[in-house]
Amino acid sequence: MATTETAPASEGNRTFFGQPPLLANLFGVELWERFSFYGMQGILLIYLYYAGADGGLGVNRDTATSIVGAYGGMVYLSTVLGAWLADRLFGAERVLSTAPFS
Repeated sequence: MATTETAPASEGNRTFFGQPPLLANLFGVELWERFSFYGMQGILLIYLYYAGADGGLGVNRDTATSIVGAYGGMVYLSTVLGAWLADRLFGAERVLSTAPFS
């Protein structure tokens, strides 16, 4: 009966919660990207409903909340549309290549 042994992890091999160390960088980038996106949504909401004298647009608070909600929803829905276009219309070769569309 053949057995396979796995080499023990060396103590010098650092990991990020058991993942490759470069994922720590990706995690940080994604964390701050989400932080800035939701932070800017809050700032947009305040800008929309503050009065013109206070530096805003003076939009009704319910309308401003609806606009920001629609914007946030469209950000997520546009990825579905983009994925559909990439898969069905353009094709994997054209989407993933570095050459411009021809």
